[in-house]
This record gives sequence, C-alpha cells and structure tokens, in this order.
Amino acid sequence: MSTYNEFLAMVSIYYERQLVEGGDLRYGQMYMNHLWDVKPRIAEKLNGSLLDPFYRDNCPPKVHEFVEQLWSSE
Repeated sequence: MSTYNEFLAMVSIYYERQLVEGGDLRYGQMYMNHLWDVKPRIAEKLNGSLLDPFYRDNCPPKVHEFVEQLWSSE
C-alpha cells in the first residue's frame, strides 16, 4: 500500500462489502483492523488514544490528519 488515499479506498471497499454481506463492523473498527495490517506502528500510536476510532461509526478529520502525517515515515 503506497499512499494513504489507496488505504482509505481499500477500507471503504471492505467496509461496504461487509455491510452488503450483513456484517456489523463499525467503520472505525474496519479502519483500525486494516491499519494494523498495513502500518502497525501507526496503529500502535493511535490505539487507545483519544483519537482511536475503533468504537466509532466514522473517522473524524483529526484521525486522518494524524495518520496521514505519519504515513510515509512509518
């Protein structure tokens, strides 16, 4: 995964697919699961912080800003 935008596209595709198939994962949960797969160091920094989107139905802009700033360095 080379760019953050590609990552977001992948998360969106998987999220929509699981909704169609009757899944019940929140968007933030799906986002964090995939972040652990592709950028575990960033996920570790985000995990348990005030920005952690795992229990949210969305990812606030501050989450995107945080992850995107670290994306190419991790």
